[in-house]
Amino acid sequence: MAVRVFAAAVFLMIACCLVASAAEQIGKDDFASNFPTIEPKKDYYSQGDKVTVTYLIQPKTEDEEARKKLDNRHYILSTELNQPEWKISVVYYDGGIESFSVRDEKEVDVHVKDWEEGLEQISINLTGVIPQISDWYEEVTLLSFQISDADENSIEPVTVKVVDSSKFEAELSDIESEYNELYYQVENATFDISDILDLLKHVKEDLEYAEKYYSEGKFEEAEDSLNSAKENLENARNEFLKASLNHRFEELDKEKKDISAELTLLKYEIDELEKKGLNVVFLKANVSGIEDDLETLDKTLSKVSIYLESENYASAEKNIEIAEEKLNDIKNELDKLKSEVYNLKSEQKGLLDALLQYSEQYLLYITGVLVVVIVAVLVVKFRGRRGKWDELR
Repeated sequence: MAVRVFAAAVFLMIACCLVASAAEQIGKDDFASNFPTIEPKKDYYSQGDKVTVTYLIQPKTEDEEARKKLDNRHYILSTELNQPEWKISVVYYDGGIESFSVRDEKEVDVHVKDWEEGLEQISINLTGVIPQISDWYEEVTLLSFQISDADENSIEPVTVKVVDSSKFEAELSDIESEYNELYYQVENATFDISDILDLLKHVKEDLEYAEKYYSEGKFEEAEDSLNSAKENLENARNEFLKASLNHRFEELDKEKKDISAELTLLKYEIDELEKKGLNVVFLKANVSGIEDDLETLDKTLSKVSIYLESENYASAEKNIEIAEEKLNDIKNELDKLKSEVYNLKSEQKGLLDALLQYSEQYLLYITGVLVVVIVAVLVVKFRGRRGKWDELR
């Protein structure tokens, strides 16, 4: 029991000490406004440029209270520069100084102690090399700050603008290629593309402006023009997809109606063959199968219509592909049915032709027999009349 009480007491003492030593939460209003010095001074930098940045962290005022707010903390300094070399001095009020150097570390922890008179300043000197950027135009952070018990961005990071000309040319070329590819598709489209051509016109203008601004060193304007070109190109691509899907949908719907009309005519021909006593059971089964497939196709097209209405183009395209495949199957089945109906009609016609051919072969003999019969009848009648005449005489 005594051990537990002692342990609890020790824990309470530690907790109280931690609370007592916890630093006060601070923010940007607790720091003096300082501007970094960057050498060499340029509007834009390139990969491989060597730069040096100097920065002072100081309290808002020289009051002891303001100075004490900034001590007893960790200041984590970070950079995106390659091969960084740090020279850091922590200057306490009333004479205390701690200086040190660090090389090839992109993050440095500066521990400011709890000083009786508080912190006067932290002097930072950083030299490094501009790294490669992923885009053609980016901001690179030379120096950023993370301070314990402080609001985020209590001290704004130090950044510079970096340009990569080879990446600009590559990005410009990529957008031009995408533009040319889409323009070719639009130009060869068989549906209304007037709105899409307007968007593509804006893309071409944006690309021309981007190239012009870049040549003049107006990189921010060049970036805006490139972004506008990409946005207009994306809009044109979406509009083309929308128009293309609507066109494919309309063509599918038209073909479905044409097949339905053709199937109706075939059903009539099959009924006529059935009336002539021919066996059409298999043909009617095929008709029923095609009608079921047409019903399935109709349901898929209804889904497509809903997806197009809600601008869910991915789902619309997927179901159009399903409908196109189903339509091809139906067309193949319809062609088979037409062939079967034709063959059955041909068989019936062949039977009639055979009878006619048979009749033609024996027509001469039949005609001869008929002539002989007629002559015989006439002779008999003539002789009968002559005998009667002789009797009268």
